[in-house]
Amino acid sequence: MEIAAGYHSFVDETPERARRAWEPRYMRYLRFVASLLAPSVELDSSQCASWQGRAEDLRRVTLADIYPDQALCGDPAQCVDRIARRREERGITHFYAYMDLGGLYQQALRGSMERFAARVMPLFRRPGSGRDPVFGPHPGRRHIAVTAGKTAWYDQLDSKDSG
Repeated sequence: MEIAAGYHSFVDETPERARRAWEPRYMRYLRFVASLLAPSVELDSSQCASWQGRAEDLRRVTLADIYPDQALCGDPAQCVDRIARRREERGITHFYAYMDLGGLYQQALRGSMERFAARVMPLFRRPGSGRDPVFGPHPGRRHIAVTAGKTAWYDQLDSKDSG
Protein backbone atom coordinates (compact mmCIF):
# COMPACT_ATOMS: atom_id res chain seq x y z
CA MET A 1 0.00 0.00 0.00
CA GLU A 2 1.22 3.48 -0.83
CA ILE A 3 0.34 6.46 1.35
CA ALA A 4 1.07 10.05 0.36
CA ALA A 5 1.24 13.00 2.71
CA GLY A 6 2.19 16.58 2.19
CA TYR A 7 2.61 19.74 4.14
CA HIS A 8 2.79 23.43 3.52
CA SER A 9 6.53 23.76 4.02
CA PHE A 10 9.33 26.25 4.59
CA VAL A 11 12.97 25.47 5.43
CA ASP A 12 15.49 28.05 6.63
CA GLU A 13 18.86 27.94 8.40
CA THR A 14 17.33 28.20 11.90
CA PRO A 15 13.85 27.51 13.26
CA GLU A 16 13.53 31.14 14.33
CA ARG A 17 14.38 32.48 10.87
CA ALA A 18 12.00 30.02 9.26
CA ARG A 19 9.11 31.02 11.47
CA ARG A 20 9.81 34.74 11.17
CA ALA A 21 9.94 34.59 7.36
CA TRP A 22 7.05 32.18 6.81
CA GLU A 23 4.43 32.58 9.55
CA PRO A 24 2.91 35.93 8.47
CA ARG A 25 2.68 34.78 4.86
CA TYR A 26 1.24 31.41 5.79
CA MET A 27 -1.39 33.00 8.02
CA ARG A 28 -2.32 35.38 5.19
CA TYR A 29 -2.64 32.38 2.86
CA LEU A 30 -4.97 30.57 5.30
CA ARG A 31 -7.13 33.70 5.66
CA PHE A 32 -7.35 33.89 1.86
CA VAL A 33 -8.43 30.24 1.68
CA ALA A 34 -11.08 30.98 4.34
CA SER A 35 -12.46 33.76 2.15
CA LEU A 36 -12.99 31.24 -0.66
CA LEU A 37 -15.16 28.95 1.46
CA ALA A 38 -18.36 30.89 1.00
CA PRO A 39 -21.21 28.38 1.10
CA SER A 40 -23.00 27.60 -2.11
CA VAL A 41 -26.75 28.10 -2.47
CA GLU A 42 -26.85 24.42 -3.45
CA LEU A 43 -25.83 23.22 0.03
CA ASP A 44 -28.34 22.08 2.61
CA SER A 45 -28.27 23.76 6.04
CA SER A 46 -25.98 21.19 7.71
CA GLN A 47 -23.47 21.35 4.84
CA CYS A 48 -23.63 25.14 4.90
CA ALA A 49 -22.92 25.20 8.64
CA SER A 50 -19.97 22.85 8.12
CA TRP A 51 -18.44 25.10 5.44
CA GLN A 52 -18.99 28.19 7.57
CA GLY A 53 -17.34 26.47 10.54
CA ARG A 54 -14.31 25.48 8.46
CA ALA A 55 -13.91 29.04 7.16
CA GLU A 56 -14.17 30.42 10.70
CA ASP A 57 -11.52 27.93 11.89
CA LEU A 58 -9.15 29.13 9.16
CA ARG A 59 -9.75 32.77 10.09
CA ARG A 60 -8.81 32.09 13.72
CA VAL A 61 -6.03 29.51 13.41
CA THR A 62 -2.45 30.33 14.40
CA LEU A 63 0.76 28.52 13.48
CA ALA A 64 0.93 27.26 17.06
CA ASP A 65 -2.43 25.52 16.50
CA ILE A 66 -1.24 23.56 13.47
CA TYR A 67 2.49 23.12 14.11
CA PRO A 68 3.97 20.51 14.18
CA ASP A 69 1.15 18.24 12.96
CA GLN A 70 -0.10 20.13 9.90
CA ALA A 71 2.76 22.35 8.73
CA LEU A 72 6.49 21.87 8.15
CA CYS A 73 8.49 24.94 9.15
CA GLY A 74 11.98 24.92 10.57
CA ASP A 75 15.60 24.11 9.89
CA PRO A 76 16.61 21.08 7.80
CA ALA A 77 17.17 18.84 10.84
CA GLN A 78 13.68 19.56 12.19
CA CYS A 79 12.16 18.84 8.79
CA VAL A 80 14.00 15.52 8.49
CA ASP A 81 12.85 14.55 11.98
CA ARG A 82 9.20 15.47 11.31
CA ILE A 83 9.03 13.63 7.99
CA ALA A 84 10.72 10.56 9.48
CA ARG A 85 8.27 10.55 12.41
CA ARG A 86 5.29 10.79 10.08
CA ARG A 87 6.68 7.94 8.01
CA GLU A 88 7.02 5.75 11.12
CA GLU A 89 3.69 6.76 12.70
CA ARG A 90 1.51 6.67 9.60
CA GLY A 91 3.36 4.50 7.10
CA ILE A 92 3.86 7.33 4.61
CA THR A 93 5.53 6.17 1.41
CA HIS A 94 5.40 9.45 -0.54
CA PHE A 95 5.91 12.99 0.67
CA TYR A 96 5.25 16.26 -1.10
CA ALA A 97 5.91 19.81 0.03
CA TYR A 98 3.76 22.81 -0.84
CA MET A 99 6.25 25.65 -0.79
CA ASP A 100 4.95 28.60 -2.77
CA LEU A 101 1.92 30.04 -0.98
CA GLY A 102 2.39 33.46 -2.48
CA GLY A 103 3.85 36.48 -0.77
CA LEU A 104 7.29 35.05 -0.09
CA TYR A 105 10.22 36.88 -1.54
CA GLN A 106 11.64 34.94 -4.47
CA GLN A 107 15.04 34.62 -2.77
CA ALA A 108 13.48 33.20 0.41
CA LEU A 109 11.33 30.74 -1.53
CA ARG A 110 14.21 29.57 -3.69
CA GLY A 111 16.45 29.22 -0.62
CA SER A 112 13.82 27.10 1.12
CA MET A 113 13.44 24.86 -1.91
CA GLU A 114 17.21 24.48 -2.28
CA ARG A 115 17.66 23.62 1.41
CA PHE A 116 14.86 21.04 1.17
CA ALA A 117 16.41 19.49 -1.95
CA ALA A 118 19.99 19.49 -0.66
CA ARG A 119 19.60 18.83 3.07
CA VAL A 120 16.28 17.06 3.61
CA MET A 121 15.52 14.91 0.56
CA PRO A 122 18.90 13.11 0.40
CA LEU A 123 18.30 11.64 3.86
CA PHE A 124 15.30 9.74 2.53
CA ARG A 125 17.05 7.74 -0.15
CA ARG A 126 16.82 3.98 -0.11
CA PRO A 127 19.97 2.27 1.17
CA GLY A 128 22.35 1.44 -1.64
CA SER A 129 20.60 3.72 -4.10
CA GLY A 130 22.11 6.88 -5.43
CA ARG A 131 18.88 8.32 -6.79
CA ASP A 132 15.75 6.43 -5.74
CA PRO A 133 14.16 8.25 -2.80
CA VAL A 134 11.98 6.46 -0.29
CA PHE A 135 9.17 8.87 -1.08
CA GLY A 136 8.60 8.40 -4.87
CA PRO A 137 9.15 8.90 -7.73
CA HIS A 138 8.97 5.36 -9.04
CA PRO A 139 9.84 4.03 -12.50
CA GLY A 140 7.14 4.35 -15.10
CA ARG A 141 5.11 6.97 -13.25
CA ARG A 142 4.67 10.57 -14.18
CA HIS A 143 5.67 13.19 -11.61
CA ILE A 144 5.82 16.91 -11.32
CA ALA A 145 8.96 18.82 -10.45
CA VAL A 146 8.50 22.33 -9.12
CA THR A 147 11.17 25.00 -9.00
CA ALA A 148 10.81 28.64 -8.11
CA GLY A 149 8.60 30.09 -10.80
CA LYS A 150 8.67 27.03 -13.07
CA THR A 151 6.84 23.73 -13.22
CA ALA A 152 7.91 20.83 -15.42
CA TRP A 153 6.59 17.33 -15.92
CA TYR A 154 9.06 14.50 -16.20
CA ASP A 155 8.93 10.74 -16.48
CA GLN A 156 11.07 8.80 -14.04
CA LEU A 157 13.61 6.68 -15.89
CA ASP A 158 14.42 3.12 -14.99
CA SER A 159 17.87 2.76 -13.44
CA LYS A 160 19.13 0.96 -16.56
CA ASP A 161 18.26 4.10 -18.56
CA SER A 162 20.03 6.52 -16.26
CA GLY A 163 23.59 7.36 -17.05
